[in-house]
Amino acid sequence: MTTAAPRSGDWSEWRAHGGVVFGAMVGMGTSWALYQYVSSLFLQALVADLGWTRGQVSGAFAAGLFGAALAPLTGRLADRYGVRPVLTTGALLVGVGYVLLATLPARLELLPFLFAFTAAAGTACGAIVYTRAVNSWFDTHRGLALGCTIAGTSVFALFVPLLLGAVIATWGWRAGYLALAALTVLVGLPVARALVWERGEAERRNLAREEFERLQRARAAHVGAGAQDGEALATTASASSSAPPASGA
Repeated sequence: MTTAAPRSGDWSEWRAHGGVVFGAMVGMGTSWALYQYVSSLFLQALVADLGWTRGQVSGAFAAGLFGAALAPLTGRLADRYGVRPVLTTGALLVGVGYVLLATLPARLELLPFLFAFTAAAGTACGAIVYTRAVNSWFDTHRGLALGCTIAGTSVFALFVPLLLGAVIATWGWRAGYLALAALTVLVGLPVARALVWERGEAERRNLAREEFERLQRARAAHVGAGAQDGEALATTASASSSAPPASGA
């Protein structure tokens, strides 16, 4: 007996789980993957401000490739702990990396380490974790959902460089890195935390919520029963105290 293939016209997955894709798009679009589209803005500013050559700064940028080599470790952590703890930690560490870059002294030897650190953290809030979450919810339109997720970076790359260029032109490259930190931690992370759940994580959350509500109902019922028993005892005691004493024979 053959199983019928799912209908491509069935959009129930999107109605139920489209929020996961949107959250993944925003998370992807505000994470370290965006940096490749804005790095040239910082390259020019670093060369002009710190006196380094373009080759020196570009070589330091390339150190991020060594950090990205930790992607298999990120996948293993996602397998073990789930998507949400990994992406949360990754986004926070990317924010820290941007802040450290914003406070960079004029010491070229520090730049490769900071890029490697931030790129390594970026693997934890990148395609590995977000596509894993989307994968768990979609079957019929999985390819479309994954394509939309990956497109999140390109969508943000349409306008973030323009805004970031204005920030750097007005307040300098240090403010630009702080703006990226804010984008990652204050925009991307809250949206991802609100919308992105892996199927197993969501099921565990629902079970925990149901168990909590059951305990609350049981506690309320226990308190109510205790209150009723207390009222009954008080009524009995009041009736006993108000009854006339029995006369002796």
